[in-house]
Amino acid sequence: MKPRTKAIFLMMVLPPLMMELLTANLPGFVFFHPVFLITVILGYSVPILAIRELAVRLRFSLAGIFIMGLAYGIFNEGIGAKTLLLMEKVPVSTFDNYGYFFGINFPWVAYIITVHAIVSVLIPILIVHYLYPEVKTQPWFSKKTGFALLFLATAVGTAIFLSPQPFPSNPIYLFYWSSPPV
Repeated sequence: MKPRTKAIFLMMVLPPLMMELLTANLPGFVFFHPVFLITVILGYSVPILAIRELAVRLRFSLAGIFIMGLAYGIFNEGIGAKTLLLMEKVPVSTFDNYGYFFGINFPWVAYIITVHAIVSVLIPILIVHYLYPEVKTQPWFSKKTGFALLFLATAVGTAIFLSPQPFPSNPIYLFYWSSPPV
């Protein structure tokens, strides 16, 4: 396997693995459920591959990648998981009923988009570039494929956003497009 192919594969696996499994956000039996695994790979890997491609083509510094990571955090939590507007039942209960103004949970927003910028975007890119230095400065995709990645990320995000509820993480509800009863 070519180094570029290995780097792409690792870049697809690291972000969801680090953000969902290694942070103990999800148990392994949920994470490795085929439906959920495909969803998180599409939700994490496609946008992060697009961010990495854009960063290489435009020669972003680490600060530029971090800022793109913040935007990704808004995409992931605001559009996908829909947690940025929650006053209660925030994934980390410390943020329930705290700092909620104008329909936005500001402390949660600051926390989770920063975590996504670092754990989902910056660290995986740095790890892959460290392990595969021969391809770190090269674009991995053609411009057409790069635009296709952006389009796919936007389409997946839109589909998830327009769904009635965020994708359930409880394995009992994996086959239903609704949240668990309260």
